[in-house]
Amino acid sequence: MADEDAAFTLALQAAKDAGQVIVDAFHKRDKSIESKSGATDLVTVYDRQCEELIVGRIRHAFPAAKIIAEESHADNGYDLSNDMTWFVDPIDGTNNFIHGIPWTCVSIGCHVNRKPAFGIVYNPIINELFTARAGQGAFLNGRQIRVSNITKLDKAAVINEFGYGRDPATIDRMLGCLRKLLTNNVQSVRFFGSAALNMCSVACGRADVYFEGHTSKIGPKPWDFAAAEVVLTEAGGVISDQDGGTFDMTSGRVLCASSKALLDSIVDIMK
Repeated sequence: MADEDAAFTLALQAAKDAGQVIVDAFHKRDKSIESKSGATDLVTVYDRQCEELIVGRIRHAFPAAKIIAEESHADNGYDLSNDMTWFVDPIDGTNNFIHGIPWTCVSIGCHVNRKPAFGIVYNPIINELFTARAGQGAFLNGRQIRVSNITKLDKAAVINEFGYGRDPATIDRMLGCLRKLLTNNVQSVRFFGSAALNMCSVACGRADVYFEGHTSKIGPKPWDFAAAEVVLTEAGGVISDQDGGTFDMTSGRVLCASSKALLDSIVDIMK
């Protein structure tokens, strides 16, 4: 427990300091952009700068800890184990950051014995700090948050994402998902561009459902989910695979909702 307390304190300060890097660079025109897996999967010099800051502090305080971080460890596999494992996304919503859209965040999660211990998701542009520790509730800027009480699709705000894939099969699949949502009369569908903030939006009641149904290659990764999963579940949300099975953060697929009834409704219409 002492290690977890120290880890949470370290992560909180690291997220704030990385957030300041994001704020300072947010309105710059030249963000030194590079492509990774394709033209829609981008990284900036600031992603790397923030990651170096966060990972450096973790390594200094917890030299034996395992770190799974987007920019420096993305190609090394996930290798989940019982060790203290950190998941770092230095800038989730990089495309938003590049275009000056204020929906971007630092995401730091920690698992102990393969179970979520805490999560921190910080949007420094609008100064929103989501925090959660296992068994202790979820908070936004220090105020406890809960999911909405929505249980019906026609009252639900649904977040979806198209992801990075631009091949015809992926496009057809995603447009098919959108058609199913609209023909089943969901109240609204939104695309915001940050998996971590999407999950936190469900956690605080701004949205009622968030799902992505990609593959492990083009879908969200463990560093996108790890921190926000704790925030979501501690706020009373439910999470699964898009088919309603057990959530696997390495699959690229996620379905989370404010209620089991809503989750089951999405599973039914996506069959």
